[in-house]
Amino acid sequence: MIKKAAFRDLKEICKIELENFVNPWNYNMFVEEYNRDFSHIFVYWKDGIIAAYMVVVEIADDELEIYNISVRKGHRKMGLASAMLTFLLGNSVGKTIFLEVRDDNIYAIKLYRKFGFSIMSVRKNYYTSGVDAYVMKLYVEGVQDVKNESGYCPGVA
Repeated sequence: MIKKAAFRDLKEICKIELENFVNPWNYNMFVEEYNRDFSHIFVYWKDGIIAAYMVVVEIADDELEIYNISVRKGHRKMGLASAMLTFLLGNSVGKTIFLEVRDDNIYAIKLYRKFGFSIMSVRKNYYTSGVDAYVMKLYVEGVQDVKNESGYCPGVA
């Protein structure tokens, strides 16, 4: 089940962040995002625990930016990141969604492309390790726009 994060969820979100990122956000960074009116943190509850989370920020009335999507190591390859994207797209009709992803994060890039995101630019040496970042975007007009080659339409049962 995907729902808006409660304040008490932030410590568990930090644990997922720590296990997945070389330069993780700290607890105070999550608290700061949680307290902003234009930031939204969502959690995916599975098996009685927070198995994944997503941070989305409203950067304009018709634009969103995905800051983070992260899945607990023991819950990967279960479609949780796809479910979170489906949830987001289903609630973002008429908006353009942006994100940045490491150019060496092949699995994430494949996931975003599956949902129709395209690379719009490259930020050279963006990450501290010297890795480039792809800036990707998707305009969500409706179900037709997020339909991929397999015929799967996120947000449609």
